[in-house]
Amino acid sequence: MSSLDFFQQAAPPLSVDTVETILARLIADANAGVDPSDPAFLDLVAGAIANDFFVAFAIEVDRVRDFAANEVVRAGIPTLSYGPYLDAWAEALGIGRKAANAATGTATFTGATGSIVNTGALAATLAPAPDVPGQVFETTAGGVVDASLGAGQGVVTLPIVAQVAGRAGNVLSGTISQLGSVVPGIASVTNTAPTAGGADVESDNALQGRVGAALSGTEGAGTVSDYQRWFLQVPGVGFVTVQPHWNGICTVRVLLTDENNNPFTDPTFIANLQALWDPNQDGDGSAAGPIGHIITIATPSSQTVDIALSLGPNGFEDGYSYDGDVGTRALRGPITNALQAYITSLPAGAPVVLYKALAAVMDVEGVANIVSLTLNGVSGDLVIPTGDVAVLNSVVLS
Repeated sequence: MSSLDFFQQAAPPLSVDTVETILARLIADANAGVDPSDPAFLDLVAGAIANDFFVAFAIEVDRVRDFAANEVVRAGIPTLSYGPYLDAWAEALGIGRKAANAATGTATFTGATGSIVNTGALAATLAPAPDVPGQVFETTAGGVVDASLGAGQGVVTLPIVAQVAGRAGNVLSGTISQLGSVVPGIASVTNTAPTAGGADVESDNALQGRVGAALSGTEGAGTVSDYQRWFLQVPGVGFVTVQPHWNGICTVRVLLTDENNNPFTDPTFIANLQALWDPNQDGDGSAAGPIGHIITIATPSSQTVDIALSLGPNGFEDGYSYDGDVGTRALRGPITNALQAYITSLPAGAPVVLYKALAAVMDVEGVANIVSLTLNGVSGDLVIPTGDVAVLNSVVLS
């Protein structure tokens, strides 16, 4: 979409001139008051040399008018602004564009008892395509393999962080399966839970929304909208649930999830925010929290969702398959992404509705039919307790 098309949809345009209308005015002005028999009269019919020059000039004038009447105006309207101009608006309102954040989680290494996995050991997901690398993680602490499996074998589970910050680091359980570095005695690695907390640099669209909220919201001494605005500024935070009086008068609990609406897996992330806002949980106002508000910052418990889907032999439109066999287009990734998007959209306490999951799959281009879909092994809705959040754990396609 061109900038002019965008602006005309967002607000009344300041200019609707086209190259043709500009050219017509130029031609009319050039010969205004000049008799056609006068030697000074310009031959501006199509194909004439003078006409060619006027056309080129009209095109450039149109570019300048488009920029001045649309891009410049957009930059001056906070909720339509973009790039560094939007950053300037955000800074003036006391907020800023959120930086990228790296996903965290845990990885379980299996191998010979007593084997040492050092800090910085690498593990990765499979590459989704030949030209697309997998997500690489590194351990942030070391450990020693125990003897839990018997016969000289065991496991050690260690915290990990994505090497590259971004939302792509939020991966499902069981997808980290590659040893990225040689670790003596270690045979395999996996993640038994999804990684979480990864976020891209905040988009213009998301920042426009927060700028609009800052302009339209009533600032108070700690209203629900205040808490939402404050914590949505934190890199990596995608959803904020505020629970007033959750443990008595003047108590506030703030539940935070990442941009995939998954609970944070790094305890230091929550602990650092608690220390910043109300370290002693006494509401004395010595930190960032309002005076009199006893603040508890937490991440909700996760209710894992395992989805099993079968499309059957007639489930694909022509030219599609799960894995892109024999020149077909692969659907495994799009189907998983569609189910992830549905689960992510659910607020804390919302049930996972079977027919909505089915609808999400049927909306994927290339899907023709569904034989079965189960949620945690059941062909029915999943009830999520209040304050908990549904988290997609795995998608099995057959």
